[in-house]
Amino acid sequence: MLNQTRLEGGPWRLVWRCRVCGNVARARVTDEALPSLLALDRAGGMPLSTREVEQFCAADPAEFDDAVRDEIL
Repeated sequence: MLNQTRLEGGPWRLVWRCRVCGNVARARVTDEALPSLLALDRAGGMPLSTREVEQFCAADPAEFDDAVRDEIL
């Protein structure tokens, strides 16, 4: 099931689609669980949520560049 689950940042939460009803479900990630979930990340990164894509598109280009540098370096 985790391969069909997204980890979203700000606030950290797991997002998935219920296999029974088809609705999107969300659960807040605790500080204790976050390191384990981040360790499950794979090559190419985790899927991005629509909310994160919208935030990236709305970001100031300079702020976006700074955020990318902080994340990579």
